[in-house]
Amino acid sequence: MEEIDSVRFKPLLEDSNVPSTYSADTINIDDGCYNALREDLEADARDFEAPTWSLAVDQQYLKEYSKEHIKRQDVIHELIQTEINHVRMLKLVLGVYVRELRETLQMDEMQLERLFPQVDNLLQLHQLFLSRLKQQRIESLEPGSTQNYCIHSIGDILITQFSGQIRDRMQHCYGVFCSHHTDAVNFYKDLMQNSKKFQSFIRKICQLSIMRRLGIPEIILLITQRITKYPVLFERVIKYTEVDSEEHRNLVQGLELLKDTISQVNTHVDEFEKAARLRDLSSKLEPKSQVKTTHGRVFRREDMLQGERRLLHEGVLNWRLTSNKSKGDHYVLVLLLSDVLLLLQEKDQRLTFASLDGKPVVISLLKLIVREVAHDEKALFLISASSDNPGMYEFQTSSGEERKTWKEHIWTAVERCPEEEKEEPEELPERIWNFQKELCMHDALIEQLLTEKQSLFSSFTAYGTGVTDISPSERHLLRGNVAEPLQGEQLLAGVVKDVEILQNTLVTCEQGQTPSSGEGIDLVPLSKRLGALTGFDSDACMQPGSKRSFQLFRDISTNESLISSSVPFPPQSVFQQQESHIEVQHATIEELMSRPRGNTLLEKEKQRNLEKQREELVNFQRLQNQHRQEQVQWEQERERQRVQAEVREMELRDRELECSKQEKNLAEDKQELPVQVHIIKKVFVITIFVFSYLL
Repeated sequence: MEEIDSVRFKPLLEDSNVPSTYSADTINIDDGCYNALREDLEADARDFEAPTWSLAVDQQYLKEYSKEHIKRQDVIHELIQTEINHVRMLKLVLGVYVRELRETLQMDEMQLERLFPQVDNLLQLHQLFLSRLKQQRIESLEPGSTQNYCIHSIGDILITQFSGQIRDRMQHCYGVFCSHHTDAVNFYKDLMQNSKKFQSFIRKICQLSIMRRLGIPEIILLITQRITKYPVLFERVIKYTEVDSEEHRNLVQGLELLKDTISQVNTHVDEFEKAARLRDLSSKLEPKSQVKTTHGRVFRREDMLQGERRLLHEGVLNWRLTSNKSKGDHYVLVLLLSDVLLLLQEKDQRLTFASLDGKPVVISLLKLIVREVAHDEKALFLISASSDNPGMYEFQTSSGEERKTWKEHIWTAVERCPEEEKEEPEELPERIWNFQKELCMHDALIEQLLTEKQSLFSSFTAYGTGVTDISPSERHLLRGNVAEPLQGEQLLAGVVKDVEILQNTLVTCEQGQTPSSGEGIDLVPLSKRLGALTGFDSDACMQPGSKRSFQLFRDISTNESLISSSVPFPPQSVFQQQESHIEVQHATIEELMSRPRGNTLLEKEKQRNLEKQREELVNFQRLQNQHRQEQVQWEQERERQRVQAEVREMELRDRELECSKQEKNLAEDKQELPVQVHIIKKVFVITIFVFSYLL
């Protein structure tokens, strides 16, 4: 998608790729050519025209289920219906918008992808989900019926849809689409503003009966929001599903997988927005801006976008300075990247690296420690424990909550900061050995060439002087000494020059000529330089009348050009070898010195954080155990209450039966009461009659 991001707007004017004779009025979109697409959409919606499941099945069949079960089926029906509508919209995008834009306005694939990113892959994913849901309905149909069905299980479908490779594709497609949402809308607005053909095209598309006036901005928004609609539907299905059943567990697992997928999509969008923000901040920096980091390295503007460097957090903080000249409030824009912390300042609507207090404003996260200021709940310390340029920075936040947020982000970045590339101990000798081997090969080549040149000069000298017993290997005045090779080479150059002048002087004297004043030579400095290089007593050698002095001059006079040819070259090869040896040693030392040393303060800080994490883990485990015990007690209490409720229910049933019996007896007594009253009345009348008769 990086190529899509780099695509610039190409206005679709009348004189663009579309032929000039093709005017806006000639755009003709026939609604009848979409009959096949319309039939496909109607086939998808078939069997789900009813607004709810309870209205889609027979009412007699509905009486077999409880209210909770009916509500569950209604939610599943709603899930399938919304999925049908979403698939319908994606098919319209590909079958109408993309097709017409490609064929009618000749829009290229990169522009289409910028307008509708990943829409074809999204259609495949949702079409697969819908097919599985509809297949589940077919398998749940009652035997001999075409409309009565009850879906008992969809949890396994949710788990399949939001796990494995399908979940990865879902995360990628929605991550790309949602992160490019703003760019797609802006691209659409640019087209509407700059292209009359595009305006006319959109009006005609929206007038199609199959489109139902569904415009591009609405489509982009609906596709972006679709994945966020699932959790509400899934939670409603879980609400009306029997607890502790396998279906309930599958639904809960599917919901967790869905939430994780949404979280990954949000992370992708956040990273995309932060990357765009980092590019924007980098473009606002001065082109030639550069500073040094706490490790002494040069940091330039383009380094902000180098490699996998990412923006993790940003904010404006008050940098409290300690120097007398810079005291006061100094607000800086702090950028927390994946490996460094940048301090920037805004000036004339441009950004520059902050230049305050003389401290580095690019702070490496390696060996960085965060400390809260004890006497100030809004301040924090940043301590750079780098051995190259250690230092401490104090920042003031706007609130204690913001300080906590910065501390957490910085600590997380420090823990995840990529370590500098380090070579294993066993790799170091091999690298140095290869370096030394290459130097030795070049030194050997130099020595071979110098030896060949010396041999040529010796042959030439033998031809001119008649001396044939010259052994070049015996005329090496120097041996390798790694103490001070550069100083030795300077001495050697001086000696060679003086020997050449001395040789010319002696030759002139032998020929009976007087040497000119410009060719004179100071024998004492020469003897000292020879003594420094060869180690013999130069003072004794140069005394007047000394045999050693006479012998030296004699040897020099005898060998003449041999000295000038034998002295410079082989010793130079020795010095080349010595310099190579020194370079190898320097490389070894630099490699050893560049290895990261253990920092006691940082290690203690990490140890302290580790201990703190252990304590938090122990507390968490203790709370978890306590929660588990409380849950067990709660379940036991719930079980006891359930048993009591069952006992009470049985007692109530018994009482209801007893009351029913009593009501029945009362009804019977009520029916017998008039008869008894009539009998009593008769008895009373008879009694009165008898009593009156007796009287």
